[in-house]
Amino acid sequence: MPHMGEAYQGLDEEEIRLEEVHLDTHQGLIFGRIADEGPSLETYLGDFAWYLDVLFGTTEDGMTVVGEPHRWESDHDWKTSADNFSGDSYHVLTTHQAGLETENLARGPWEELNDFPGASYLACTDRHSVGYYLSEDADTFMGYPDEITEHLNPDLGDEQRELFGRSVFHFGTLFPNMSIIHGIQSGGWGGPWACIRKWNPRGPGKTETTSWWLIPRELADDESFLEDSHRGWESLSPGGAFESDDLTIWEGISDSSGAVTHELRETEGNMQQGMDEMTDEVETVDDPLHGPAEVTSKGLYFDERNSRTLLQSWYEMMRMEGDA
Repeated sequence: MPHMGEAYQGLDEEEIRLEEVHLDTHQGLIFGRIADEGPSLETYLGDFAWYLDVLFGTTEDGMTVVGEPHRWESDHDWKTSADNFSGDSYHVLTTHQAGLETENLARGPWEELNDFPGASYLACTDRHSVGYYLSEDADTFMGYPDEITEHLNPDLGDEQRELFGRSVFHFGTLFPNMSIIHGIQSGGWGGPWACIRKWNPRGPGKTETTSWWLIPRELADDESFLEDSHRGWESLSPGGAFESDDLTIWEGISDSSGAVTHELRETEGNMQQGMDEMTDEVETVDDPLHGPAEVTSKGLYFDERNSRTLLQSWYEMMRMEGDA
């Protein structure tokens, strides 16, 4: 405590203490639990650990954070952005249309994806979800330099290695407020890179975002790669081509959701994409390549299981009684 002798002269240090956080790690990611009782990290992650291993355990030396994180505040509720990052591309071809149609940019692996919905998948577990795009080329590796294959983690299973090899872009949310990105930006806007996002609630309609940039440790000295990777990370920042689109929408959602007329008219939203034959395009995928979660093809565009997963988890957490 600054100036403790002057400001806290009568303080009995034996009567105060800092709360101890129970820590655990997975693929170098540090997770903390403040509650004395609760599930272990292994239990909490469940089947989602398989996907974290693909995204953060791809090389033998693992991922490393580069520089300091970006931090900014915006006028939206944290669940809105956590929902958006949990596996939604329904908004992409409208919200980000201008960025995607920019000409004279090298599109890299995205050139191979003539049918964006057909190349997209959504994987949901009981709490967490991730969406991703796959190429038919087994040596895509998100557009990483060719030498990435020299550093692949031998602990990855065959299916995990193949999934990473065909991957173009992944993004998801680990409930409640941690989101992840790993891939090369669409439209040739830079990359590949990995990102960890934390959505910190700062009150109704106010969120502080913390965004870390990560790369494979083996590529940390490759200046050309770093330049492209940083450009990809910055494309999803307040000054980036894509984040600026999203922020406008997120703030509008938060504003309109608080309108008194919704309560007066008993307005209800619709979150039925992918349910009860609502969407013919969605198909269940039964292939070990996609891991242990429940996976749908074209789920990024026409299936809102990611939203239902996140909000159902939030509802169940909020209605829990006691200290559990």
